[in-house]
Amino acid sequence: MFRTLLRAIAAILAALTLLVVLFVGGVGVWGYRHYMSGLPNVEPLHRYTPSRMTRVFAAGGEEIGSFYLERRIPIAIDQVPERLRQAFVDTEDARFFTHHGIDPQAIARAFVANVTEGHVAQGGSTITQQLAKVLLLTPERTLDRKIKEALLAVKIEHQFSKEEILEMYLNQIYFGSGAYGIASAAQTYFGKTPAALTLAEMATLAGLPKAPTAFNPRLDPKRAWARRAVVLARMYDEHHISLTERRLAEAEPFHLTSVANSMGEVDDFLELIRRRLTELYGHQAVYREGLDVYTTLDLALQKAAFRAVRNGVVTYDRRHHYRGPLAHHTRAEIELFERDHTKDKPDSWGHLAAVVTGVDDQGVTVWVAGNKARLPFATFNWAGRRVVDPTRPEVVTFEQAKRPAEVVAVGDEVLVRRRPGEKQAVYELAQLPAVEAALVSLRPADGAILALVGGKDFAASEFNRAVQARRQPGSSFKPFIYGAAIAEGRTPATIYLDSPIIYDDESLARSWRPANYEQRFYGPTPLRDGLVHSRNVITIRLLQDIGVRRAVAFARRCGITSPLDADLSLALGASVVSPLELTSAYATFANGGLHVEPTAIERVVSAGGKLLFEARPVPQQVIPPAVAYVVTDILRDVVRRGTGRSVGEALAGWPVAGKTGTTNDYNDAWFLGYTPQIATGVWVGFDELKSLGKRETGARAAAPIWTEFMQAALAGKPRRPFTVPPEVRWRRVDTKSGLLPRAGEVAGARMECFIAGHEPSEEAPPAAAAGGSPAGERRVPIL
Repeated sequence: MFRTLLRAIAAILAALTLLVVLFVGGVGVWGYRHYMSGLPNVEPLHRYTPSRMTRVFAAGGEEIGSFYLERRIPIAIDQVPERLRQAFVDTEDARFFTHHGIDPQAIARAFVANVTEGHVAQGGSTITQQLAKVLLLTPERTLDRKIKEALLAVKIEHQFSKEEILEMYLNQIYFGSGAYGIASAAQTYFGKTPAALTLAEMATLAGLPKAPTAFNPRLDPKRAWARRAVVLARMYDEHHISLTERRLAEAEPFHLTSVANSMGEVDDFLELIRRRLTELYGHQAVYREGLDVYTTLDLALQKAAFRAVRNGVVTYDRRHHYRGPLAHHTRAEIELFERDHTKDKPDSWGHLAAVVTGVDDQGVTVWVAGNKARLPFATFNWAGRRVVDPTRPEVVTFEQAKRPAEVVAVGDEVLVRRRPGEKQAVYELAQLPAVEAALVSLRPADGAILALVGGKDFAASEFNRAVQARRQPGSSFKPFIYGAAIAEGRTPATIYLDSPIIYDDESLARSWRPANYEQRFYGPTPLRDGLVHSRNVITIRLLQDIGVRRAVAFARRCGITSPLDADLSLALGASVVSPLELTSAYATFANGGLHVEPTAIERVVSAGGKLLFEARPVPQQVIPPAVAYVVTDILRDVVRRGTGRSVGEALAGWPVAGKTGTTNDYNDAWFLGYTPQIATGVWVGFDELKSLGKRETGARAAAPIWTEFMQAALAGKPRRPFTVPPEVRWRRVDTKSGLLPRAGEVAGARMECFIAGHEPSEEAPPAAAAGGSPAGERRVPIL
């Protein structure tokens, strides 16, 4: 009986055991099939190509920027030093080379540690699991994802070697500070390749993947130091470094590369490159496949251009006085300001926010970046005293301020900047300029863009005024009218009458009375003087004489691509152009009549080393060399004795030709000029169409920027003269008639250049009269 009962119980237990086994097995099979069927395919890993960044280089080989979704420099495993590999394996997965994707010991150890600590203190993921997580799974932390991660790790281990897995891992993981992959991390933190890293640097990088922000040596050096010590201890425990090596590495200070405090010096140029590359190769190639782009940019000239533009807009801005405080604070608010601004850093302009805490007759006291500072009155007497017309509040004028209290008051929030060159901290009142400017500089021989600044601050506005803006060039367009006339047989000595003229438009019942800037007329005038002194009436008469179509065609040949109005307003530069195309057209004169399309890219190389693009400049003889030289010779006179005199004085001894440009109501100010080696254009104005102010001409607003840049560009360069074509002849002429002077008469005569066959052969009459255009005021229909 008892035995029967025992056998029954045993049978029941066996049956229950079988049921449990079958149930667990069934659940296991179901779970396995469930998770395996939902796993991502690992096949794409066989084609693993990490996204690369496109790198951009200046002409001198300096890396000036990059485009990327993830900043990564892919590297083969055999280029990663063995000790660096050991640092990662010892820290992240000590049994990496013996397990098959998951490490039960590590999982058990992590479980015990986490239970003991009461929180997640350790992880049990292998390197292979981490790779599966970053490449094939979503980042959420769930049990379901953890199971998939483990199963994927096993699949990966079956299909890839340990070296292949480690290579993918080291190229993929994030290291903080925007760096993806070990090569990018080594460059970002230490400015080195992986092969050049010290043991301490290797340990620092190996400690980052666990918590790239928390252990970032830039953000938290103490935690990074402690984490590095953990890595070195693991390497020592695994017998991969000696105790001496460990101690020396633990004592080594961080030698981090400095983070460039970019002022945005090359940002406009980089954006030009990015747009061009995207047009040529598409977004995928630029942001994922990685290109090496070698450009024409001269980095030293680019920095000089950036400085010149900023100095120019600040100088203009100060001429137009102080626009007032950013805000005004009560006493209580001043205390809050002082508390909240103790660790301020200067912006790209060198500006800091400050609050005025005291005003006296010698200056003001401000609180800036956690300290009190003095602003002597002499550092801000440019600000002026605002005077508001009581009858018209919108009308504001400025007078010379006599006391600091006429400019600022206690509680004013202002911008200040530290004065350069001072041994002690001396600050001055500052403000962000409202005006804009653009500069572009080309090498005439091959069209290479050497420098390009599209505005005063790319961070504030990405609009590239050097390329995208279309503005009226004013008188800076006149050389193309005169060039067309010279090509048609006129000479610098040809006389035109500068006198009043009225153009009637019967369809609109209106008249146009063009005038010169000086609001006077000068009578019979040689064409040279008409351009040198930028006489409007002479230019209009000349354009009417040769015909608008010829002038437009000439400008087109030189490089003007924007639509041009086919009427007499062309003489005054009323048709809009970009600074780049206008500078390119001037470069045609500098290059002896040879035009070369502007280019910013020299060559593009794929990630695999294939040459995708190489610039091959093709100079085209668009105007005769003699015509280009005659225009250049007149424009040299512009900077010697005309509207560009300040340029000639600053660059005395240099072969410089150039022209100012000013539009109606002083809305735009230009200076375009060149030497045989370099052509540069500068524009100054507001984005919205409004006046720069009275007397803000091209000579005053734009030429100083041009001059500052060109002084830097020409420093140390040979003073090569313009080449005189063999067709050019020199003759002494009578300036009143444009003819040869009478024998013995030298007064009013000067040397003049002509194209062979167009020199004067007759002597001036006893009483020289103006020629070339009928005298007197006359009315003509508007063309």
